Amino acid sequence: MAMRWFRRNKKLLMAALVGFLMFTWGMLPVLRQLAVDPAEEFGELMGQSVTPHMFQNASRELERISAFGFMEQMPILEEFILYADLEEGEQRRPGRITSEAVWRYMILNRKVDKADLKIFDHQVDAVLEQFPPQMRDRLTYNAVRNWMGILELIGLRAESMAPRSPEMWMEYAYENHRIRLQYVRVDPDIFAPVVEVSDEEIEDFYEQHKDRRPDREAGVFGYLAPERVRLEYAWAEIDDLKEDIEVSEESIRDYYDENRQQFRIEQEDDGAGEDPAPDNAEEGEDGELEGGEEEPSGDHETDADEAEDNGADANDDDGIALEEEDPDAAPGEDADEPAYRPLSEVRDEIRSTLAQQKAEQEARRRAESVLGILERIPAPPGQPRPLRQHAGTHGLRYVQVRDRDGNEYLSRQALVRDIDAGEKIAQLVFDEEAEPGMPEMVEGPDGPVIVQVLERKEPAPAPLEEVRDRVEQDLVRHLSLDKAFQTAGRLKERAEEEGFHEAVKEKDRRLVQLLGDPEPERTDSDEEDGEVENEEDDEKLHYLALTESGLISLARPIIGGAMREDMVKELLNTARDELVVMEDGGYPPASFVMKKTEEIAADREGFEQWKMFRRHMELGRRLEWWLWGLQDRYPPPSALR
Repeated sequence: MAMRWFRRNKKLLMAALVGFLMFTWGMLPVLRQLAVDPAEEFGELMGQSVTPHMFQNASRELERISAFGFMEQMPILEEFILYADLEEGEQRRPGRITSEAVWRYMILNRKVDKADLKIFDHQVDAVLEQFPPQMRDRLTYNAVRNWMGILELIGLRAESMAPRSPEMWMEYAYENHRIRLQYVRVDPDIFAPVVEVSDEEIEDFYEQHKDRRPDREAGVFGYLAPERVRLEYAWAEIDDLKEDIEVSEESIRDYYDENRQQFRIEQEDDGAGEDPAPDNAEEGEDGELEGGEEEPSGDHETDADEAEDNGADANDDDGIALEEEDPDAAPGEDADEPAYRPLSEVRDEIRSTLAQQKAEQEARRRAESVLGILERIPAPPGQPRPLRQHAGTHGLRYVQVRDRDGNEYLSRQALVRDIDAGEKIAQLVFDEEAEPGMPEMVEGPDGPVIVQVLERKEPAPAPLEEVRDRVEQDLVRHLSLDKAFQTAGRLKERAEEEGFHEAVKEKDRRLVQLLGDPEPERTDSDEEDGEVENEEDDEKLHYLALTESGLISLARPIIGGAMREDMVKELLNTARDELVVMEDGGYPPASFVMKKTEEIAADREGFEQWKMFRRHMELGRRLEWWLWGLQDRYPPPSALR
């Protein structure tokens, strides 16, 4: 009967089945969306979606790659994938797989896909042959295949990034094209005592340089004062607040219970926790154990007798003596649980910590209260608000800032140099350009600080009356350098006629007649750069010294104790034994008469040896830049942070 009904209604049943299947297939995407937690959606990576399932597979692959030690063979990838999130000083742990590490692994996989790199089955099989058969599963196959693709990608990047021989040769030649010099350094300071300047010359020199910023290292004269501010600030002294704070015993106990791990005793595996008298210990003549521990005085029987005399309270129901419970001891301690320092030992430490926390909270509350009051006070633009008054009312310390020289207008340099919270205040005042009369709060080294700019001075030439002494010193230095340059020029002319050595001796005698007979001095800079050739002379030189330099290159352009790269560049282009005069107005300033006595060109044989090492170092640096750029370009989604 039933079979006849099924046969009669077969078409109807088939139509119903087809409709059910179509409905089910149409509902599958909806069911998937309902089954996946929306919070687990990771968004997109390089235009393609990343599902939780993909992320889980990538995580398992990365664990397998790390476990097999593949990344140890490519340290730059291990650093990028596994260790990029380590804090400074944090110990590296093998196999440390974080969600960010998985994301960086997925970035490289997507770059492999974008590059359309092909890894063939026989290449993967050749690697899998190194593993036992039970480990050659689908997960291992995918992990090896993806890792080989990443290595191929890095290889292609390395080939495109590798420095080329011409640019490496330029760098090698820059460092290894060397010369030796003979030179005389004419120090301008020797002429300072004989240089006289008038008031008119001082004023003219000031007018020429008053709008320039001074740069001592570059030899630039200038009297343009930097931007300066007059300001005040107030803060709550933490140490003062701590003196008035009381910490209850209850809060101490609560802190101890909540932070017991801070007071854990790290036990070493040195026999601690064993019986006081080990089985193999023997008793010595004076009741000492051979292990060096003294046996407690008295017998065990005496302890039992004392317990018996104390009555039933000292024993449990079975007659076993009970130790008196220490109310400060950490609860739940036994031989199998970690040991903690008792509360009685750390009570003062906890009290100080809680007092510090409460003092910091009170300091912040007071600072925020004062700042809120000041912000509500109406004031004309640029008009300071009464910080001093309200700071005193709320127990804050107040200071109108001065630098160590007593100046109330401070530059950025003076602010950072002389004020405890100067770096933070300088950022507020100079970088964020805080307006006068607008108090703001910054975080100082000891808590919040309320800062108010009272007045701001834009860069302007310092008045001549304030800098007159400095202008006179600079002018004397400038004129002395001119005299040194003129002296060096005349020395060069005489050296071309008489020879370098004889010309130096003659010029030194003339300087003695002009400047007097000083004590012979020898500069440290000349001695460290080369060998001074005065010791063999019958007549010692007083103001000049003929020096034979060591090997000098653009990588080490040290002449006369200072870096003089421009001078070395010019000397490389001069002929051997050609005398030249050069002036360096930097610090220390000097004029030179120089002669190149030897030139050693960069050699090809040394370049080939140097190139291999330098190429490896430079390539590693460029790959690092590329990898960190990928991390910045494709940051992990918020769900993984």
